Amino acid sequence: FTLRILKRFPRAEIIPISNYKEIFNRPKQAWRLQKQSQKLILARRTGHFLYGCGEIIPHFGESHHYYNSLILNCIYDCDYCFLQGLFPSANMVVFTNLADYVAAVDEKLEKHRVALSISYETDLLAFEGIVPYCREWIEIARKRPNLLTEIRTKSANYTAIENIEPVSNVVLSWTLSPKELIGQYEPRTPNLAARLRSARSAAERGWPVRICIDPILRVKDWQQQYGDLVEAIFAELKPDQIRDVAVGAFRMNRAQLKQIQDSREDSDILFYPFESRGSFDGYSVQHEREMVDFLSSELTRQIDSAKIFTVLGH
Repeated sequence: FTLRILKRFPRAEIIPISNYKEIFNRPKQAWRLQKQSQKLILARRTGHFLYGCGEIIPHFGESHHYYNSLILNCIYDCDYCFLQGLFPSANMVVFTNLADYVAAVDEKLEKHRVALSISYETDLLAFEGIVPYCREWIEIARKRPNLLTEIRTKSANYTAIENIEPVSNVVLSWTLSPKELIGQYEPRTPNLAARLRSARSAAERGWPVRICIDPILRVKDWQQQYGDLVEAIFAELKPDQIRDVAVGAFRMNRAQLKQIQDSREDSDILFYPFESRGSFDGYSVQHEREMVDFLSSELTRQIDSAKIFTVLGH
């Protein structure tokens, strides 16, 4: 993978380092400034390759749900993204020792069925033109029927994998927001129509397709905007083309949110009067329940309620 990526950037200046943390983990880095010109760090991962999903990540009914981090950071720049507060650097790290990740999964599979989210700390499908990890993991999952793999994305880059035969245990998940909020809070991402076309193409090809309306943002006219979003989804996709839907309101680790707020005052969505619950901040219990219930109600007009998974912070 290292040679493939280097070939992709023949004019790049290559700076050897002994450990990616020397650059990536340095203190007092200018995250917002780095985001304007992200650099690519190629590295070898050591230590942990799998992490258990926390309480506020959808488990979709699976008992053993993990995520891995093949790439750190994202090419998109959503205002509310937790990555801004998770990592000290906005540069991107690609770990090229894929075999070690596979070995870690196989070790778990010897004990039980595994659900794995591989696009949690990045958008892998959006980066597929640089390193084809989605394609690689699809083939890994094809040989491991007890490995349920989720590839979550905001991209419209389904064309990068459209020639691959669908696998029943690989779920392609599209995170969707109302079109106005995409324009306002999700810089660099494809618009709603493009994402929906990608999801429809995948569904028509036979892929299990998941829709994620998460996070719901409590803007002034949120009910109208999210009601319109549900209409747009089912104008493009038939109910039987959707495997399931995840619904959750905005929530974030408190320390990460504070870090982001300190570095950017340009986004009003980050300065809502959130409430603290446990180790994270989010909307009040009343507002969260109102938002999730509203979306669930709108969705059940179109799709079986058994297909709707909600994520609550309390």
